[in-house]
Amino acid sequence: MNTCPVLPSPPSNPDGRGRAASRLRPGWIGLGVAMVAVGVLLGTAVRKASRDRPLMELLDRMGEGTGDERRQARQELVSRHSAAAPVLVAVVRGAKTRWQSEVMPWFEAVPGVGGLRSRSQARERHAIEALQRMGPGVAPSVVVLLDEARNGGRESAIALLRTYGPGVVPLLQEQLVRGGVERRIGAAMALGRFRVAEQGGLGALFQARRDQDARVRSAAVWALGEMQDSGADVVPELVASLADASVEVQGQAVQALRGFEAGAAPAVEGLRRLLREGTDALRVEAALTLSVIGDAARVARDDLRRLTEVDGIDVRRSAAAALVQLQEHPETGLSVLRELLGSPGVNTRARTAEMVAGLGSRAEGLVPDLLRLLENADPGDDRPGVVALRQIAPESVPERFRRGRSGR
Repeated sequence: MNTCPVLPSPPSNPDGRGRAASRLRPGWIGLGVAMVAVGVLLGTAVRKASRDRPLMELLDRMGEGTGDERRQARQELVSRHSAAAPVLVAVVRGAKTRWQSEVMPWFEAVPGVGGLRSRSQARERHAIEALQRMGPGVAPSVVVLLDEARNGGRESAIALLRTYGPGVVPLLQEQLVRGGVERRIGAAMALGRFRVAEQGGLGALFQARRDQDARVRSAAVWALGEMQDSGADVVPELVASLADASVEVQGQAVQALRGFEAGAAPAVEGLRRLLREGTDALRVEAALTLSVIGDAARVARDDLRRLTEVDGIDVRRSAAAALVQLQEHPETGLSVLRELLGSPGVNTRARTAEMVAGLGSRAEGLVPDLLRLLENADPGDDRPGVVALRQIAPESVPERFRRGRSGR
């Protein structure tokens, strides 16, 4: 019968030097690989810096020298649009990084750091100016900035794309379908800056409202809320989003509907459902939206009245204001607002006064309470009360506040 040979035992190693060497060998290999990688990256960076240096010098010249020199630098940079656009976009992206926007400000007192940040900001301004002058031909480069959700990069891209005109709409619609999540969010928001006629219809945004990612759906809902000249088509889509699986999307839909005012009447039942079943934040927003819809929202009076009796201050305040605005159980609403104006909490009093200001003459019964609020307010805390009085009954503003510290 064949038997497996017995392997000899490894030699004893009482001092452990063999094991240390075996551990050291892979470590040296890893270090060597890392050094090679760093060398490649540095070489690439140096070559790129060398290639981009003339363009960066033109950017710097746009902020230096005489007016003619600046114009000449700008014209030369714009004339190189095909090669310059990706570099300029990279400049803007670099200025929007967390390091540049959030970390470097803490070290501005360190010699050299403040100057670097100022130079980066100047280059960013000049890069955006040059990209704007280059026109819609560089839009495919600019859309990359739609990915930059932090520190204003996306906002810069949206503003630039809007200046290029409706010719970029097909590109944005394509990004809305084929881009990554951040790109789709940015594309939806950018489309919100174009009118329906410029978009050739809202099919792309309607489709994005059904996107698998809640953040994309929320951005699409926001964009649809900007299309207030197409309420007949948009409102049903927003009403459908009131039942979205995401609370954030629901909240965005509630806020978007507010801009349609009476045209949002088809949303009343969905908003009533949120008053009964939604989170406190949704209840607040739903009450505010119902208050601007008008007569069609009066059927929500009992739902709103019940909310004036809950514990949440924000919910009670918005429900009370809606009752006063709709003139349904207005005395109940005024009573709740009066109570909150007399609250010991400074923020509660201030936020209530701000909401009362929006009720105009309907809140006339609260003028005595606002005057008491001013009598007891500490310096600097009286402005909300003064603003509310000016909106409700301007003649009741005390003389000292007409030219005093709160009269500014």
